[in-house]
Amino acid sequence: MKTRWKTCAALLTACLLLGGCTDNTNAENDGNSDVHTGIGSGHSDQKKGDVSQVEKIFVTDSPDFSEEEVNAAMDAVIAYFEENFQGCTLREIKYDKNWQNEDWTQYGADSGIVLTSVFDVDENGGDGSLNPNETVKGWNWILTRDDNGEWTLQNYGYA
Repeated sequence: MKTRWKTCAALLTACLLLGGCTDNTNAENDGNSDVHTGIGSGHSDQKKGDVSQVEKIFVTDSPDFSEEEVNAAMDAVIAYFEENFQGCTLREIKYDKNWQNEDWTQYGADSGIVLTSVFDVDENGGDGSLNPNETVKGWNWILTRDDNGEWTLQNYGYA
């Protein structure tokens, strides 16, 4: 019986040492990108998300943000996707002013932006949390902006 426990403890220790541990608490970004997040990142040493073919789409002009500001929000999402969506390929990111119905006060902000995206998931389900070989459509990205114009990713997923 003691041998079985020692074997289990040794295997657990080996797994932790070889696989490493990831802190998924509410941490700011890990220094690998310029994206500020109000959410934890699932960053690991796996391959990065593919953003080489992403298309930026503006469905309508924004009454609240310039094209440059919307582009900066899109760039923040693209950088986050590349670092945290291993095994996925971002196909498009879209801004549509008609999707801007979020209550920004829940994030401690006066304003923000909602972007939607389409991305493909590889045969492994990305990091394992998504359906393998699926094209995900209508994935929301919720960002707020501080007084300095910096975008902070607050939340993402299906609405």
